[in-house]
Amino acid sequence: MASSSYELLGPIAPGATRASLALRVDEDTGEVGPVVFVWLPTFALNEEELRTRMIRENERATILEHPNIVRVHGLESHQGRLARVVEYSDGEPLGRVLEAFGGKLPVNMAVRVVLDACEGVHHAHETGYEDGSSMLHGDVRPDTLMVTFGGVTRVGGYGALVLAPKESEGRRRIHAAPEQLLGGREAMTRETDVYLLGLVLYQCLTGKTPWEDAADHERAVLTEPLPFLSPSVVPPQLAQVLDKALSRKALGRFETAYGLRAALEKAWPTASPHASVAKALAGRIPPSDPLRAGRESILQQGTLKRRAAARPPPLPPPAQQPVQPQSQSAGRPAPTGPQQPAASREPQAPVPSHAAPTLLELPAVAEPPARGPRSALKLALGAVTAGAFLAAGLAAWVDPQGPETPARAESPAAAMAPPPAATPAAPQERSSLPAPVAALELDAVPLVPAAPARPQEPTGVDIQVNDELEIYLDGALLGRGKAVAEAPAGRHVLKLTDGRSLVSLRSITVPPSGKAKVRLQLRTGFLVVNAPDGALVQVDGVTIGHSPIRGQVPVLQGGHDLKISLGKAQHERRFTVQPDETVTFNVGGEHP
Repeated sequence: MASSSYELLGPIAPGATRASLALRVDEDTGEVGPVVFVWLPTFALNEEELRTRMIRENERATILEHPNIVRVHGLESHQGRLARVVEYSDGEPLGRVLEAFGGKLPVNMAVRVVLDACEGVHHAHETGYEDGSSMLHGDVRPDTLMVTFGGVTRVGGYGALVLAPKESEGRRRIHAAPEQLLGGREAMTRETDVYLLGLVLYQCLTGKTPWEDAADHERAVLTEPLPFLSPSVVPPQLAQVLDKALSRKALGRFETAYGLRAALEKAWPTASPHASVAKALAGRIPPSDPLRAGRESILQQGTLKRRAAARPPPLPPPAQQPVQPQSQSAGRPAPTGPQQPAASREPQAPVPSHAAPTLLELPAVAEPPARGPRSALKLALGAVTAGAFLAAGLAAWVDPQGPETPARAESPAAAMAPPPAATPAAPQERSSLPAPVAALELDAVPLVPAAPARPQEPTGVDIQVNDELEIYLDGALLGRGKAVAEAPAGRHVLKLTDGRSLVSLRSITVPPSGKAKVRLQLRTGFLVVNAPDGALVQVDGVTIGHSPIRGQVPVLQGGHDLKISLGKAQHERRFTVQPDETVTFNVGGEHP
């Protein structure tokens, strides 16, 4: 087995303390590749039983080789700290990807992410431990999934799952199956990971996890039905898959992660290919992104330095014959004074080929004429200006607390050592050179502020409602929360909706004066519909889904029209709901 050594480069991001970039050097071949040191918490080193379990788990995790799993290389100690050494995945955690996309992903992309994660989790289940038990994850969430810039999702965390869940460290644990809340890791099965994969898909599609906003989250997970999923947010085909994957009882879920994957492929065959995911990700997190560019810069510099240090020194140049002095008749004056014999001169040390070029290596050029004081002033001003632009360019990667130039360590120990204390700079004389911004200020022209425009009084209809509601007037979208629109005198239809299930239709009248104001702050009630399986349920013309409709459907206070259709049979009812009220309809002979 090839032996390896590691060289630490620095934190994986400015201010990061739990992960560091490093280089892995194959001692046999000399190949250099990037890795990540994930530092383990101190308590893991002090508890003997926990440390033994972690070492066993980490050793087993090193055999996991799969395109959808972040590979584990082993454990390494450094200055009293212990770290998992894992593969460097050129990408971002799913959590940051969700942030870049505004909290949720396009449906095709979300399905692809979970399909990949299912592959990795299933491979770990099948590989298992030496005793034949499955290698369960138990901590699948956006922070443990990596989406590479090649569009592939990889499952991380293997090798330290005995320390999961990390969400318990000062935060509510919102990524957990019911059995985990009741019995911890000892109660986990393969179906537990299926549940967690379902949570990831739910979050990618809706922007949050079920019951995330509940005052008592754990109680909600254990007792509340799955919240209603509007067809405009989650397609019904995927909602059915989520219903099964997120079943409260483990026996009601898919038996394996691969079973979940097969159901997703059948329900949504148009999942994005990896190339499309890569293109979409590059559009939101381009190569110029400060965090992405910073990591790339650190790795490039570290790799170049390591390879340069590994090159053998160049051979010394061949001995040169002593140069005979020429006579004055050749056009050059003969040397005067005592001369040292050529044989006694010591040859100068050769310049390594990998070192930065010096003036001696540059081709000879004609010496420029001496510069006067005015030329020197121009050069100095140019240098100051260039320095200002260089400092501005580096500001995107430097810690916001202040500029800091990291020392390039020659060893891992030196790389992790704290920087030396700064030495106060000696006072300098005030320069007579103008500041770089002075040139910009010469062309500045003071602007005379324009007189403020007089606010125009609203004409037609002035509407203000809940901030989250979209406003439609006679079918035309006006905006969200507030809007002003021209409307002739007479009756008009006002529609308010959150874009999903919350809809309110109202009639308003614009008086002959041509001005009307509408001020509404609507609260929600709830609708429960029990109908024969397969029946189409609609509220105010918006499709809620096909029965069975799980959970309570939120509806805005006021009057609504309910329509239930099954074949040629139809059931229509007009109902009114008050804030926080629950209205229940039982349609069909099997419902009391």
